[in-house]
Amino acid sequence: MNLGEAVKTCFTKYYTFSGRASRSEFWWFVLFLAVISSLIQSYVQSGNGTISVKIGLNFYLSTEAHWLENLFTLTTLVPFIAALTRRLHDIGTSGWRGLGFFALLALIIASFFVLPWQISAFALLIAVAIGLFFLSRKSDHGTNQYGPNPYEVAQ
Repeated sequence: MNLGEAVKTCFTKYYTFSGRASRSEFWWFVLFLAVISSLIQSYVQSGNGTISVKIGLNFYLSTEAHWLENLFTLTTLVPFIAALTRRLHDIGTSGWRGLGFFALLALIIASFFVLPWQISAFALLIAVAIGLFFLSRKSDHGTNQYGPNPYEVAQ
């Protein structure tokens, strides 16, 4: 699967939380989101020179041109979560683990306000490494409880 196919598949399966997504589908879609988000952020922050407060994800309190970032984040959040859920299904894991992982990340990020930054940064590094480990694993061979292997279906 290439970049175009992955983006098309993830937007076609906008609300599809069942089934499986291959590694290439998920990571191409993540690359697409990162590149477009970076382009939008560089466009927004290059021209207006305003100081804005970032609330989380890509939401800003400023009303200048940050609506474009907010719109992109809101329109791609559901397909990203759906692709993440299907990717976790592909390795034989429940999609609810993705929600648990985001809750853990939120707790770790909140710990920066309470604990020394070195402890919180180390915990964040470990959590991201664990997440990357799971999301980079090979697909389960054959059909698992979430459906057929996307590599075998494509052939």
